[in-house]
Amino acid sequence: MSLSCVSGMSRLGACVGSPRVATNRAIAVRVVISRKERVTAPKKSCRRGVTLRATATAGSPVATSTDTRVSSDFADLWRWLERNGVDTSKATPKLMDDGDGGRQWGLAATKDLGSGEAVLQVPETLWMTKATAIASPVGALLEEQPAWVLVASQLLYEKSLGAESKFAEYVRCLPTTLTAPLFWTAEELSLIQGSQLFQNAAGYDMYVRSTYQTLKDTVFDANEKIFPDSNFSEAQFLWAFGTLRARCLPPVDVGDEIALVPGLDLVNHSGLVNAVWTRNGGGLGSVFGGKGAGNSMLFRADSKTVSGTECFVNYGPAKVDSQFLLDFGFCDSFCQRPGYVLGPIEIPDTDVNQFDKKDILDVAGFKQAPSFTLRAFEGARLRVSQIKSLPVLPHAGDCSDRWPVTVFHTSSNTRDILVPEGRIASAVCPPVITHRLHITKH
Repeated sequence: MSLSCVSGMSRLGACVGSPRVATNRAIAVRVVISRKERVTAPKKSCRRGVTLRATATAGSPVATSTDTRVSSDFADLWRWLERNGVDTSKATPKLMDDGDGGRQWGLAATKDLGSGEAVLQVPETLWMTKATAIASPVGALLEEQPAWVLVASQLLYEKSLGAESKFAEYVRCLPTTLTAPLFWTAEELSLIQGSQLFQNAAGYDMYVRSTYQTLKDTVFDANEKIFPDSNFSEAQFLWAFGTLRARCLPPVDVGDEIALVPGLDLVNHSGLVNAVWTRNGGGLGSVFGGKGAGNSMLFRADSKTVSGTECFVNYGPAKVDSQFLLDFGFCDSFCQRPGYVLGPIEIPDTDVNQFDKKDILDVAGFKQAPSFTLRAFEGARLRVSQIKSLPVLPHAGDCSDRWPVTVFHTSSNTRDILVPEGRIASAVCPPVITHRLHITKH
């Protein structure tokens, strides 16, 4: 399942996002560039019956206060990439800002780069994916689990192998401290209590902890050789989940596509660039058997970049501030995006009109549990207006179900929409719903 919508959850100058991790446990929200401008934050707060338990404690392996990663770790990672056919000549890891709330490690150009020039390209053979997890020792015992559980479990398994792991160099470069609200202290969380961000963080917390307990009771404890408690504790499982949320970017951040891409996930965020991760199907490299053969992930320089300066990508051009903070643990003070995520609007299994409604959403081009982002200083997006103004589909015997039926605004002024025929729709409240609706564009 997607990691982005669970239990109320819905992931250069002046504008630099903090890396997805931090080295100081006490500073949970890092606001870029102005390093002193930050929100600190907690735990054991409760709203609407949902409790978010504090994760960070003095003895927690997740809450270590010191970043133990050193330049030699990243040098080893770069050599590992090179041995596996990656061209690392255009960028290198560099400690960008180790100050309080700073963005820590990132990638710096090692030569002048042109606008649109490919900077780093990592083949799929080096990713950690659902497929690699299934092929690993954890796969046979977890193959029915969601992809994120498989990848998170493989990450913990590779970590338990130490130097013997194929991914040893990569795992050593992962931070032990994460700064998303899932890892805040109770005092820190109290600062966001009552917000949508708090509810979403509580959803993460409840979902991940319950998933862990189920796995522990049914799989981990019965297979301790593969899942040693020292590496598969609740704290470590939360760390693995947080690592996926912080380091997996589109198009490999949700569902079965979720993947860790070593090296590429070192690139820091900037809201002032348009560069994003791009999946490459192989192209000419695959035809001629070159280094580009097969699937890979790459990013390109957003503009001309001088040797020695930092490279950036945009972690989520459509994300609002609370989504950045939820997954990455920072807000962008120079490219603020205040907003609210409405949804997901789900159809419960107990709804007598469930199948009609799902058919209607599909015909209208909506996901079966659509979400909508409402942004400050902007009018409602067209899709919000569409679903808001749909006709109603009644319950049997009355017209009290105010769920909208269907609408489709296109470039033309009007459009005929075929409403799927259903037992309820065709039999009840004929004045409210007809089989064929003629909708005029507002």
